[in-house]
Amino acid sequence: MKKAVFENLRFSPNSLKRLFVFLILPLFVFACSSTKKIKKPPVFNIVKTTLAKSIKDRGNKGVPVNPTTLFNTHDDQVVSHIKYVNLTGKHHLRWEWYRPDGKLYYKTNKYPIRASKNTYVKEGSSSHKISIKGTKATRYIGNWKVKIFLDNRLYASNYFKIKKKMVAKKIQPVPKVVTQNFSDINFGNYHALIIGNNDYQFLGGLASAENDAKGVARLLEYDYGFKVKLVINATRADILMSLGDLRANMGNQDNLLIYYAGHGWLDEEADEGYWLPVDADPYNKINWVSNSAITSTLKAMQAKHILIVADSCYAGKLTRGIRVRIRSRDYFAKIAKKRARSVLTSGGLEPVVDSGGAGGHSVFTSTFIDVLKENQTVLDATELFSKIRRPVQLQADQTPEYSDIRKAGHEGGDFLFVKKVQSSP
Repeated sequence: MKKAVFENLRFSPNSLKRLFVFLILPLFVFACSSTKKIKKPPVFNIVKTTLAKSIKDRGNKGVPVNPTTLFNTHDDQVVSHIKYVNLTGKHHLRWEWYRPDGKLYYKTNKYPIRASKNTYVKEGSSSHKISIKGTKATRYIGNWKVKIFLDNRLYASNYFKIKKKMVAKKIQPVPKVVTQNFSDINFGNYHALIIGNNDYQFLGGLASAENDAKGVARLLEYDYGFKVKLVINATRADILMSLGDLRANMGNQDNLLIYYAGHGWLDEEADEGYWLPVDADPYNKINWVSNSAITSTLKAMQAKHILIVADSCYAGKLTRGIRVRIRSRDYFAKIAKKRARSVLTSGGLEPVVDSGGAGGHSVFTSTFIDVLKENQTVLDATELFSKIRRPVQLQADQTPEYSDIRKAGHEGGDFLFVKKVQSSP
């Protein structure tokens, strides 16, 4: 019966067209729509290379801790860290470490990095390290170089220095002055804003900034009677709001010390220095705090004496020159009345060391605290600088600077530290 039906079945030209439309065309449309086109990913690129003293795991990425180019023979290691974006396919990395005499110290094998087929890794990192403390690396004092190769092609060369660990000499106590009486001199009221930034959101963290800030705050409060505001891991908003509050409340008999420990940056093209709060983005200046913004705020304050103490890289853009004066009782009485806007920095236009001082402090802050602890009378900031400069130079490749702040309303005064009877715990 079925065979008879199919034998007698006939198709006209129009019926064949209709058969194609209803049977063949839907199959073609279905086949095309089921195939997804793979989008081309962004270009693979290494965006940053960093030298640091250690690495901290954060999720599936490593984050450099205490980035620096200065190491000593007591440091555990040197870490070369790279950050990459948009990894596709398979690539390989290789490191070569060179001693100060130019000879190869160590070379790695090829280290593969890869993404699965038809995918890409949006962001990742890789690193290699060499040990220092207790190894033959301590024999080679001087300037080292590490080369980073990507797919057998030299991508970057980073330079760093290994120096011998120096033992800091204890600063000899300043003899206590008992013959001079300053009771008739009105030194005014003392305030301090202390900022210490360790934990950065988008930049490498620091090792000692928080500890430095707490040490300075404790010293100024107990030994010198300052009213202290301590801000740890300050954002741009924290810094500007704190400065705004001080501006609103400072009078002409007030003295203000602002201490900043954290990252700094110099924009050479714009000839402008910056403090970098913990929310600073390295690719966008919106959360950076410029020296010009700080200077404008200080100029508008009514405070008699203002001193900025900056323990950060490139802080020297705030300074101008060095002054030397002969000190006497009349000198302190005269200086106490004159308006002062001054800055003491841990270095000039160079990177500065984040560690290496006593008590877990930076070299600069450790020396700053020691000198103020040993003072037994009235100490002006110019003399404080003279006592700090040489010890810091001996322990680190940086030179502190001190001067009046340009265009901030300085009138020839100087910041005066007046030691109290009580001592810090």
